[in-house]
Amino acid sequence: MELRDRDGLPVRGIGTLEVSLHQGGARGEAILTRRSWDIDLGNARDNLAAFDSMTRTYVIREGLAREVVPRLPTLSATLRMPDGQVLRGEGSLRVLGDQRDARQPLAE
Repeated sequence: MELRDRDGLPVRGIGTLEVSLHQGGARGEAILTRRSWDIDLGNARDNLAAFDSMTRTYVIREGLAREVVPRLPTLSATLRMPDGQVLRGEGSLRVLGDQRDARQPLAE
C-alpha cells in the first residue's frame, strides 16, 4: 500500500498504523496466530523516524520468539487517519520453517 497525494506523488501518512503478522485470514480462513503492533504516526518526529525515505516505506522492527512466528504468515497494515478514513493492505510472506504441517506455529 502506498499513499499518494492528488498529484500522484508518494507521501507519508498521518494517523494510527496497525501492523499484524498472522497465520490465516488472507483467503478467508480463520486467523490462528496473531501479533499486532500500533504505531502513532500523528507525532511528526515519530512519523519521520519510522519512515524510510529511500524505499518510501514505514519500517517497524519487532522481535518475535521463534515459536510464535506463523509458518504461512500474512502481513496486514491498517492506517486509521484523523478524518476517519481507513486504508488497508495485506500480503502473504515467504513460508518459514519446516513445511510438513504448515497450519501450526513453529516450535523449537
